[in-house]
Amino acid sequence: MNNREWLRQLSNLTGLPYYEEHKVFGDKSGALIGTRDGYIVALGLGKADGGHSGVKMLLRYAKTQDPKLIKQALDPAKGKFKQVSTDETTAILVQTYSLGKPDAAKVAEPLPSLLAAMKTCAAPIGGKCEECGRDEPQMVLLNDIPTRYCPSCQVQLKQKLDAAAIEYENLETNLPLGLLYGAGAALLGSIAWGGVAYLLRRIFPLGRYSRWAIREQSRSHGNRQGHLDGPRHDRCADRRQRGFRGRNFLCIDRDEPGSRSFHGSPESGSCEFLEN
Repeated sequence: MNNREWLRQLSNLTGLPYYEEHKVFGDKSGALIGTRDGYIVALGLGKADGGHSGVKMLLRYAKTQDPKLIKQALDPAKGKFKQVSTDETTAILVQTYSLGKPDAAKVAEPLPSLLAAMKTCAAPIGGKCEECGRDEPQMVLLNDIPTRYCPSCQVQLKQKLDAAAIEYENLETNLPLGLLYGAGAALLGSIAWGGVAYLLRRIFPLGRYSRWAIREQSRSHGNRQGHLDGPRHDRCADRRQRGFRGRNFLCIDRDEPGSRSFHGSPESGSCEFLEN
């Protein structure tokens, strides 16, 4: 059974919607994202510590001052999930595997117990914006994390990030220190390359390949430039005016029939509306 088929089976068992395009855990097969009892829940495949394959579960709750208390409550209910990490708003559980994915039914089994344990130590997010607390029925992905963020807070976040970027660009450069570091790096690189050439008794003609790489890069850059400067969709401009410029907010709530989700990066000139 491939990853997508396994996730569809898990979706049927848990009742959480399956989104192939939303890579919450970094796997190209997507993830399950939804709400249970006011808590945001995400399930999917990804890489665990050490590069091992694993099943990951993400539980999100209202901000708390004692994440250790949540970990203590979740440990007895985690089932086959071995690793539990918590912070002020999120708990992540991981179940690793080596040869084949675990049975989907066994992965879905501990979810009710985990939610019951969560109720004893953390308040649900509900339909509130996590930043200001106003009513916000729409769930979005912010940096691949499912959350509830109202349009006003999205605009404020964008303004803060833009201000930070401008402040960084206005920092004064230290040319002497940069030259010093550059010379040091060149010296260390020359010594390392000389050692390799001495051990192999061979000097490689890198200059020829460097000239070829620069020439080919110049040609391909000319081809790419036309793509980058191409026309953009009008709806991208409309979204930028509403505060989406430079962000990656994905609307993923299916509660409202006919609703559409937005995925776009204005810097690359791409804009995609995903029908739910």
